[in-house]
Amino acid sequence: MAQNGTLVINLTSPGGSTALPNNGADVQWFSSSGTRIGGTTGGFSFSYTSSDIVLTAVTYFIEVTGRGGIGQTGLYNIRVDYFTSEAANNTTLANAQVLVPGLTVRGSITEQNDRGIYRYVLTEPGRLIVEVTRNTLPSMGIVINWLDVNGVRIGGTSNVSSYNDFIDLEAGTYYIEMVKRSNSYTGTYDLRGDFVAAGNNELEPNNTRDTAQLLTLGQTVKGFLSYQDDRDIFRFVLTQPRRVTVNVTRDTMPSMGIVANWLDVDGTRIRGTSNVSTYSDSMDLAAGTYYIEIVRRSLSYTGTYNLSVSW
Repeated sequence: MAQNGTLVINLTSPGGSTALPNNGADVQWFSSSGTRIGGTTGGFSFSYTSSDIVLTAVTYFIEVTGRGGIGQTGLYNIRVDYFTSEAANNTTLANAQVLVPGLTVRGSITEQNDRGIYRYVLTEPGRLIVEVTRNTLPSMGIVINWLDVNGVRIGGTSNVSSYNDFIDLEAGTYYIEMVKRSNSYTGTYDLRGDFVAAGNNELEPNNTRDTAQLLTLGQTVKGFLSYQDDRDIFRFVLTQPRRVTVNVTRDTMPSMGIVANWLDVDGTRIRGTSNVSTYSDSMDLAAGTYYIEIVRRSLSYTGTYNLSVSW
């Protein structure tokens, strides 16, 4: 745990013939020294939610053990939430509460405080996922805004009871702003953020021909198009006439979200396609310099893709 808080463990069954049977396992909690601090004996029935344990900020272990003779093999899903309280006076960007992935904060909207602001710092590009559920807040009483480092709104929604959405972002500082819908909408809510790194190996910046990344024969690049970055441009050089093949496959990019363009040395489009999930094409080219441009279809089409060029 990154800071003091309350830990809750949830185990659910995926269903089907390969699922772990009811009472087929026990779950145990251990301190960093290996001392048991909680858990089950005699198995549990799905779904299982642990009692709350208030813990200090150190390392803990969770062990799921099959019970002999009960049919102790199978699949299960485990989710660990740890909760902390909202910081005081987190109503401005300057006083925003810092959050870490996996941390759930119980916040409140009151007559005096109409908002709570939380800060996420991403050290690498990736997908920030935000989940909000109301606790005592009235239904449809939450307004949620995503803000960039300057406080400019980049996404969100209004008048919802629960919320689960993501934005693909470059490294940087971002804020989640929780605002009450009106004076009659007060109460508590739970906010959780999770982060999945893009894992891209492209060389940024590469969104112009001048900064295009040089591709070598047989190289596969994992690229990333984010909220801030709408295109990637790659360069390859032929020393003699060749038949060149370009392959593009989506990874986390949505279906039909890829636009692929072939450009000549002057940036003129010589071939390409739009709104595809995968792309494979070949062209006979003279010696010279060429570019492959990968563009997101629109702002809602972001994520990772794989690109390879062969000749």
